[in-house]
Amino acid sequence: MSLFSTKFSKNFKSCQLCRKLRLIFIYLFILTCLILVLYFLPKWFQNSQEGEFKELFSIEKESSELIKESYYVNAKLNMEFPDAVQDALTNGVPLIIVIELKVIEKNQWWDDIIKESIQQFELRYHALTNIYEIKNISSKHIYTFNTQQAALELLGNIYQAHLIHNKKLTANKHHEIKLRVYMDIWQLPEVLRPIASLSKQWQLDSGWYQWQLN
Repeated sequence: MSLFSTKFSKNFKSCQLCRKLRLIFIYLFILTCLILVLYFLPKWFQNSQEGEFKELFSIEKESSELIKESYYVNAKLNMEFPDAVQDALTNGVPLIIVIELKVIEKNQWWDDIIKESIQQFELRYHALTNIYEIKNISSKHIYTFNTQQAALELLGNIYQAHLIHNKKLTANKHHEIKLRVYMDIWQLPEVLRPIASLSKQWQLDSGWYQWQLN
C-alpha cells in the first residue's frame, strides 16, 4: 500500500510538472508572438504607406549643360498631394516646398560639396478669389495661378537654372549633381507639426537624384 502511494505520488508530481512546463511553453509562445506582432506591424504599416505615397514627389527628367563658362540645370519635378495635404491646402494652410541642389566633387577617400543651393517656395490657396499663389521665400517674388496644376507645373519646371561657374570645378576630377524636392513639415503651423511628423501622407520627399556633370 505504501509502495503504491509512493509511486502514485511521484506520478502525480510528474504530471503536475508536465502541466507547468506546458503552461510556461504556451506563455512563452504567446509572448513571442506578441513581440513579433508589435515589432513587425508598425514596419509593415510604414512600408505600406511609403509604397502608397513615396512616388508623389519625384524627378522625371534631369540634365545639365555647359553654356559659355557656366553649367546650368534642367529638370522636371512631379508633385502631387495626398488627401490630408490637399485638404489642408484648400483650407488655407500654406505649404513650403524645398528644392535642393548640390555639386559634389568625387575623391578617392571622401566627397566634397563644392556648391549647395536651397530654394524655398510657399504654396498657398486663397479661397475668396480661388487663386493659387507661389512665393519665392528668398526673392519675395509672388506668382499667381488660376489652377493648382498650373502652379505646380511652373514650380516643377526647372529650365537653365544657373548651377556653377566652370572655374570653380577642379580639373581632372569627376563631379556629380544631386537634386531633390521635398515638403518642409517643420514650417507648417505648430498645431499641424505633430500630426505631420507621424503621418507618411505629410512626409513627401523625392529622395536624392544624382547624375554626372557633363
